[in-house]
Amino acid sequence: MATRSISVSLDEELLAALDALGGNRSASVTEAIQFWLRRRELERLQEAYGQLAQIQGGDLNHAMADGAAMGMAALQDLDG
Repeated sequence: MATRSISVSLDEELLAALDALGGNRSASVTEAIQFWLRRRELERLQEAYGQLAQIQGGDLNHAMADGAAMGMAALQDLDG
């Protein structure tokens, strides 16, 4: 994947925590943003799943529980 250099500002405490992990800052920030984007997509899919269940007359609570379980499983997969 091609990369592009950018400049960002971080809170000093957040930067200190990042630096305490060691390693490459750019790689760590890239990984964090990828995780954040995937999580947002999962949240969007869970919401859509619940709306679909409601439209189809399904049990909304059951659909949301299924969506939450699916999302949690996907997040655990992201963690490795």
